Amino acid sequence: MRGLPYNTQEADLYDFLGNIKLMKEDLVFKFFENGKFSGEAVVRLHNQYDFDDVMAMNLTRLGHRYIEMIVSS
Repeated sequence: MRGLPYNTQEADLYDFLGNIKLMKEDLVFKFFENGKFSGEAVVRLHNQYDFDDVMAMNLTRLGHRYIEMIVSS
């Protein structure tokens, strides 16, 4: 996920992702070397249905920002 507001908390992403069942270790925030949040997070999904649901959320707003869903391997 890219484009997250810099004040995003874990609870915000759980709310944003809705019915996707995630465990704490499935969500990783990325930070710059100076310790500031980069606006990116990695979400590990466990099945194709969740993947399809999350990818359908591409360019959905979270607060005032459009969130990009990017596939990684």
